[in-house]
Amino acid sequence: EWAMVVLGVEPYRHADGMNRIYILDLLLDEMDLAKAQERATEMYCRNGRILKLGIEKVGMSTTEIHICSALKARGRYVSLDRGNLEILKPGGRSKQYRIESGISLPLRNGRWHYLDSIPVSQIESFMSEMDKFPAGKDNGLDAASYIYDIIKTYPFTDAEGIEVNGWCIVTG
Repeated sequence: EWAMVVLGVEPYRHADGMNRIYILDLLLDEMDLAKAQERATEMYCRNGRILKLGIEKVGMSTTEIHICSALKARGRYVSLDRGNLEILKPGGRSKQYRIESGISLPLRNGRWHYLDSIPVSQIESFMSEMDKFPAGKDNGLDAASYIYDIIKTYPFTDAEGIEVNGWCIVTG
């Protein structure tokens, strides 16, 4: 199963040290590699300004090369050199640990939100993963948890701001 999520992050931390995270776009689905790359490219292009594309690297996968090539064909340039691509790696952490350490506290404290424009079926799949965690499918939760790897060096302030910055994450 593939998990793709576009997340918006308020560019400041609240008094509790957490940011509000917004699920702007979401796709959790079974599909072959070619279809997944096509859907990831479509998702990236329809979501406006994406600060960084995160793609999980599993083994010898070349998914990032194919997605970057497809984006280039559409006039979108994403690369490690440009700083707008991040290869996401488990780093010795289990999927369960990444999810628990990344998103469990913000979820319990109302820091995660989603747009009403996301198809109900996708939100229901994501909520089902939360309800059944740690048993069952958890690819959506895993993809979402990678946001904390991506934003760990972002210079957030404590001041209230209005802009929500976007990051796109693809795992499969």
